[in-house]
Amino acid sequence: VGEQWLPVLDVSLLLSKDEGALELRTACETIGFYFLENYEELLPQSVVKGMLEASAAAHALPTEHKEEWWLNGSDSGFMPV
Repeated sequence: VGEQWLPVLDVSLLLSKDEGALELRTACETIGFYFLENYEELLPQSVVKGMLEASAAAHALPTEHKEEWWLNGSDSGFMPV
C-alpha cells in the first residue's frame, strides 16, 4: 500500500478565493476526506460536540432501525458492512 497524505484545509482559505475551492475539490476527489483547521470561529465547539453526540446516538441504534435509512442507490444513508 502506498503512502498517502491527509489534506489539511484552512477555513480562511476556503472562504477567500478559488484556490481554497480547488483544494477542497481536489481533496474530495482524490482522498475522499480532509482535515479542516481553524474552523472554530465559524463552527463553535458546542456545535461540534452536538454533532458527535448525534453521530454516536445514530451508530448505537439497532440495525433494524438503521435499515430504514438504506442507501438504495443514493450516495448517503445506511449501508451494512
